[in-house]
Amino acid sequence: MKRVNFIKIFTAVSFFLTASVMFSQTAFYGGRTEITVNNPKYTSDDLIITNSPIFKLGAVAGRTFDNIDLSLEIAGLIGFERLQWDQKYEGVWSKTMDASNMSVEIPLAVKKRFSIENVPVKPMITAGYYIKLPLSRFTEKDPEVQSKPLKSYEVEHGLNVGAGVNLFSYFELGITYRYIVSDTWGVGRWLDPSTQQKNQIIVSLAVLFNK
Repeated sequence: MKRVNFIKIFTAVSFFLTASVMFSQTAFYGGRTEITVNNPKYTSDDLIITNSPIFKLGAVAGRTFDNIDLSLEIAGLIGFERLQWDQKYEGVWSKTMDASNMSVEIPLAVKKRFSIENVPVKPMITAGYYIKLPLSRFTEKDPEVQSKPLKSYEVEHGLNVGAGVNLFSYFELGITYRYIVSDTWGVGRWLDPSTQQKNQIIVSLAVLFNK
């Protein structure tokens, strides 16, 4: 996996924070939940690996530059995911692993909203970068495979672009396309990298409050 260049990330965030003094600002905070809708599945003659939807819940905070309705935000999300491994032995399919994992995700985003006169709905577009860190290895639930080692879950990072709507300045509903830069996610952790799914589609809902 390529090293995450934290110096570049820090420089970019510092630039936005420094430039923000030129604009009238409103701080905001709130909660956000996300779920993936295109979950990977690997299938062969004797092996099926299925990832269930990844559910995430956490908090978000940031600042809106009121003059241009542009926001810079950061979130902290706890993710829950599950994996099932089915394998064929002597022509008979059997579930050999049922595993779950938790992770923490830190996305940075720039968000632009577009006002419509006399309408409390604002279309929006967003782009950003995220880092996903493991809280634990996958935990095996099947007692028959407790002794089998699982590959350690590594740091994941990538890019997000999306669109959505802001409702009454309190709710945001969005859909995000995520490109995973690192080679650590999904069924590709156990298989040849060429089988790895490199994208996710994520649906999100946020409740926001101005400070």
